[in-house]
Amino acid sequence: MTLSVAEITTRVQRQFGDEANSQITQADIIRWINDAMREITHRNKLLQVRAITDTLPNVKTYALPTDISRLYSIKYNGIQLTSLSMAEVDNLIGSEELTTQQGYPTGTPTHYWIFAQEINLYPAPDTALVGGLIAYYSRTAVAVTAGTDVPELPDEYHNRILEYCLAQAYELDENFEQSNAKMATFEQKVTAQNSIDEQQQEFYPFITSPEDEDSLTYYA
Repeated sequence: MTLSVAEITTRVQRQFGDEANSQITQADIIRWINDAMREITHRNKLLQVRAITDTLPNVKTYALPTDISRLYSIKYNGIQLTSLSMAEVDNLIGSEELTTQQGYPTGTPTHYWIFAQEINLYPAPDTALVGGLIAYYSRTAVAVTAGTDVPELPDEYHNRILEYCLAQAYELDENFEQSNAKMATFEQKVTAQNSIDEQQQEFYPFITSPEDEDSLTYYA
């Protein structure tokens, strides 16, 4: 069932017992709806997109998409790169000189790591490549701001958003038993829906349209 912000607000206030808006305002609920969408998108593989950028010779760092919620993989020239932790980066690179652009190894990238909202490639590309770098990720949902807005997540998650909002309302009221119960229901049903989504993806593989492809800028 599709629920607008106004409908979620009405249901939260009615179930909470505050139809007069004396405790729970629509501004509170809008904030909770946006929090719920971020939580759900991070937990489940929703709003999947890819960002494509050209790579340049001797340029090792490229901007991470600003709307990223969950990163799945980075590919260079169609080949998936190996992710590195910062500890692994220290072991692989090993010296301060190699962390600067000058003197940094070049070749065909095989690894990457994320730092300061940038994708770092190792080694740096030694040739220019159109569309050479692709980031596969789930983006954040567009925030709702008004009663007429509808949460961007699929309809089957709208009742989960309602449960999350109710959990926050009960917590605000210091009714922690009800809050914990609603949050437990939210988490269980989000996890269950994730299993359903994954089964469906086995039959309908992940596909993005050109409108889903954001351009990345690069940094030297």
